[in-house]
Amino acid sequence: MAARLFKNRQIRDILEVIDISKGCVVDEQINQLMDRLEKCEIALAHAVKVSDELSDVVAAQETKILVMQRRLEMLMTREAEREAQGVEYVADQRPPHW
Repeated sequence: MAARLFKNRQIRDILEVIDISKGCVVDEQINQLMDRLEKCEIALAHAVKVSDELSDVVAAQETKILVMQRRLEMLMTREAEREAQGVEYVADQRPPHW
């Protein structure tokens, strides 16, 4: 009778093994199983939260990387144009004291 209340096969199997006439044993076993289930649910909720937080971090890093790639491409294009013109900028010249 008590086994019909639970959908989980493992719980039903355990309850079938226990002598139903010993109600306190069944109640204790059910309480232990419910405690284990609650701990598993808490651990799963924590893992989901951490996973979501890491996903947010990765998404933010992806955005930053894309911005940096665009800036790098822009700088590389600018430098290539400058070299093609043959212009030497003041920043590239040696200081007079060298």
